[in-house]
Amino acid sequence: MGAGDWNWLARLPAGEQAVLENLINAWPNAITRESLEESAGYKRSTRDAYIQRLKTRRLVEVTGPGEVKASDILFD
Repeated sequence: MGAGDWNWLARLPAGEQAVLENLINAWPNAITRESLEESAGYKRSTRDAYIQRLKTRRLVEVTGPGEVKASDILFD
């Protein structure tokens, strides 16, 4: 894990932080949105909003239908 991961985590709001932590723990694998919903504890619409915000920051990648992963740039 790169040093930049923790800098981002510290700067994110709690919900985005929880989503990103789960994705970092699963990296390099993608996880389903449903699995992320269960592990992070957010409802679908909230989870999707957090994923979209993280995607805008280029911290996550949508890898397939319903699958998300932490961006590889966090681990450079």
